[in-house]
Amino acid sequence: MARALQTLGRRYVRYFNQRHGRSGTLWEGRFRTALIEAPAFFMDALLYVEQQPVRAGMVEHPADFAWSSARHHLGQERHPLLAEHSGFWALGNTPFEREAVLRQALAQPLAPAALARMGRHAHSGWPLLTPQAAAALADTLARPMQPRPRGRPAGPKALAVPNPTAERA
Repeated sequence: MARALQTLGRRYVRYFNQRHGRSGTLWEGRFRTALIEAPAFFMDALLYVEQQPVRAGMVEHPADFAWSSARHHLGQERHPLLAEHSGFWALGNTPFEREAVLRQALAQPLAPAALARMGRHAHSGWPLLTPQAAAALADTLARPMQPRPRGRPAGPKALAVPNPTAERA
């Protein structure tokens, strides 16, 4: 997915710049992606994305942003290219229940801790998993699922060197 978007972006930027007689980038930053464990973090991820235009001061309500999927999820319009995630279906038995749950959730800002966690994982690329899922995936892939601590790893403890002055006493 990342390579496809990179190729598309490069070609489109070249086309756009030639057509409009300009140079430079069109987008603020690179495409980012991170694995998210849906049952545990689906709602935080959905709110993080849908509320971003509100946090950026672009609109007053997520459904007001033209490029948001909020209108689709709130039942205000149907977009044929959008498919609901199973986590969205779990919000209620009927479309009205799901829309009501999302409407209520969108009315409240994302909790600061959840906002910081989502931002950290979205920008770092490290997966957002529960400790159990992270351990299982780390074992399966034989790779770490979180950044290692900064600095050099602690080496073996230094061998005990006898203190010559201590022996005299």
